[in-house]
Amino acid sequence: HIAWRKGMQIDAILTDYEPSEVLNKYVPTTFLCFDKDGSVVRINDAGRTDLNGLWNVAKKTELAKYVAFIMEQDKERVIKQGRNVLHLYIYFHNLPRRLRYSENILNRLYFYKNLVLFL
Repeated sequence: HIAWRKGMQIDAILTDYEPSEVLNKYVPTTFLCFDKDGSVVRINDAGRTDLNGLWNVAKKTELAKYVAFIMEQDKERVIKQGRNVLHLYIYFHNLPRRLRYSENILNRLYFYKNLVLFL
Protein backbone atom coordinates (compact mmCIF):
# COMPACT_ATOMS: atom_id res chain seq x y z
CA HIS A 1 0.00 0.00 0.00
CA ILE A 2 2.65 2.55 1.02
CA ALA A 3 5.05 1.35 -1.67
CA TRP A 4 2.30 1.66 -4.28
CA ARG A 5 1.48 5.22 -3.16
CA LYS A 6 5.17 6.14 -3.36
CA GLY A 7 5.61 4.48 -6.74
CA MET A 8 2.58 6.25 -8.19
CA GLN A 9 3.56 9.50 -6.40
CA ILE A 10 0.06 9.80 -4.94
CA ASP A 11 1.06 12.10 -2.09
CA ALA A 12 2.06 14.82 -4.57
CA ILE A 13 -0.42 13.98 -7.30
CA LEU A 14 -2.59 17.08 -6.82
CA THR A 15 0.35 19.43 -7.30
CA ASP A 16 2.70 17.54 -9.62
CA TYR A 17 0.43 15.59 -11.96
CA GLU A 18 -1.11 16.97 -15.13
CA PRO A 19 -3.58 14.55 -16.76
CA SER A 20 -3.16 14.00 -20.48
CA GLU A 21 -5.56 15.66 -22.88
CA VAL A 22 -6.86 12.23 -23.93
CA LEU A 23 -7.85 11.34 -20.37
CA ASN A 24 -9.40 14.74 -19.68
CA LYS A 25 -11.37 14.59 -22.89
CA TYR A 26 -12.44 10.94 -23.06
CA VAL A 27 -13.06 9.98 -19.43
CA PRO A 28 -16.37 11.75 -18.80
CA THR A 29 -16.52 12.06 -15.02
CA THR A 30 -17.69 15.00 -12.95
CA PHE A 31 -17.96 15.88 -9.29
CA LEU A 32 -21.68 16.42 -8.78
CA CYS A 33 -22.26 17.34 -5.14
CA PHE A 34 -22.03 16.15 -1.56
CA ASP A 35 -24.72 13.88 -0.15
CA LYS A 36 -26.47 14.66 3.14
CA ASP A 37 -23.64 12.95 5.07
CA GLY A 38 -20.93 14.91 3.27
CA SER A 39 -19.77 12.11 0.98
CA VAL A 40 -18.82 12.86 -2.61
CA VAL A 41 -21.30 12.07 -5.36
CA ARG A 42 -19.60 11.69 -8.73
CA ILE A 43 -21.23 11.08 -12.10
CA ASN A 44 -19.46 8.87 -14.59
CA ASP A 45 -21.07 9.03 -18.03
CA ALA A 46 -20.23 5.42 -18.80
CA GLY A 47 -22.51 5.38 -21.83
CA ARG A 48 -20.21 7.88 -23.57
CA THR A 49 -16.97 6.19 -22.57
CA ASP A 50 -15.16 4.26 -25.28
CA LEU A 51 -13.41 1.80 -22.97
CA ASN A 52 -11.80 -0.15 -25.79
CA GLY A 53 -10.43 3.07 -27.27
CA LEU A 54 -9.10 4.18 -23.88
CA TRP A 55 -7.35 0.86 -23.32
CA ASN A 56 -5.72 1.28 -26.75
CA VAL A 57 -4.39 4.83 -26.26
CA ALA A 58 -3.60 4.91 -22.54
CA LYS A 59 -1.57 2.55 -20.42
CA LYS A 60 -3.27 0.95 -17.45
CA THR A 61 -0.88 2.80 -15.15
CA GLU A 62 -1.92 6.10 -16.76
CA LEU A 63 -5.59 5.29 -16.17
CA ALA A 64 -4.86 4.23 -12.60
CA LYS A 65 -2.99 7.46 -11.95
CA TYR A 66 -5.80 9.53 -13.47
CA VAL A 67 -8.43 7.80 -11.35
CA ALA A 68 -6.19 8.25 -8.29
CA PHE A 69 -5.93 11.95 -9.16
CA ILE A 70 -9.73 12.26 -9.37
CA MET A 71 -10.19 10.40 -6.10
CA GLU A 72 -7.58 12.51 -4.33
CA GLN A 73 -9.43 15.63 -5.53
CA ASP A 74 -12.63 14.22 -4.06
CA LYS A 75 -10.87 13.36 -0.81
CA GLU A 76 -9.61 16.94 -0.56
CA ARG A 77 -13.14 18.25 -1.13
CA VAL A 78 -14.43 16.15 1.78
CA ILE A 79 -11.57 17.19 4.06
CA LYS A 80 -12.22 20.88 3.27
CA GLN A 81 -15.79 20.30 4.45
CA GLY A 82 -14.34 19.12 7.78
CA ARG A 83 -15.57 15.57 7.33
CA ASN A 84 -14.12 12.10 6.97
CA VAL A 85 -14.25 10.12 3.75
CA LEU A 86 -16.93 7.52 4.42
CA HIS A 87 -18.40 6.57 1.05
CA LEU A 88 -17.82 6.99 -2.63
CA TYR A 89 -20.85 7.15 -4.89
CA ILE A 90 -20.29 6.72 -8.61
CA TYR A 91 -23.34 7.00 -10.82
CA PHE A 92 -22.81 5.28 -14.17
CA HIS A 93 -24.94 7.56 -16.34
CA ASN A 94 -26.27 6.59 -19.79
CA LEU A 95 -25.18 3.00 -19.39
CA PRO A 96 -27.03 0.85 -21.93
CA ARG A 97 -28.84 -2.13 -20.46
CA ARG A 98 -26.74 -4.58 -22.47
CA LEU A 99 -23.58 -3.23 -20.81
CA ARG A 100 -24.74 -3.24 -17.20
CA TYR A 101 -23.16 -6.61 -16.52
CA SER A 102 -20.54 -6.57 -19.22
CA GLU A 103 -16.95 -7.46 -18.56
CA ASN A 104 -15.84 -3.84 -19.12
CA ILE A 105 -18.12 -2.49 -16.39
CA LEU A 106 -17.26 -5.29 -13.98
CA ASN A 107 -13.57 -4.60 -14.62
CA ARG A 108 -14.12 -0.89 -14.01
CA LEU A 109 -15.89 -1.56 -10.69
CA TYR A 110 -13.12 -3.95 -9.67
CA PHE A 111 -10.57 -1.28 -10.61
CA TYR A 112 -12.31 1.39 -8.50
CA LYS A 113 -12.72 -0.97 -5.55
CA ASN A 114 -9.05 -1.92 -5.51
CA LEU A 115 -7.86 1.62 -6.07
CA VAL A 116 -9.92 2.84 -3.11
CA LEU A 117 -8.12 0.31 -0.93
CA PHE A 118 -4.79 1.94 -1.81
CA LEU A 119 -5.93 5.52 -1.29
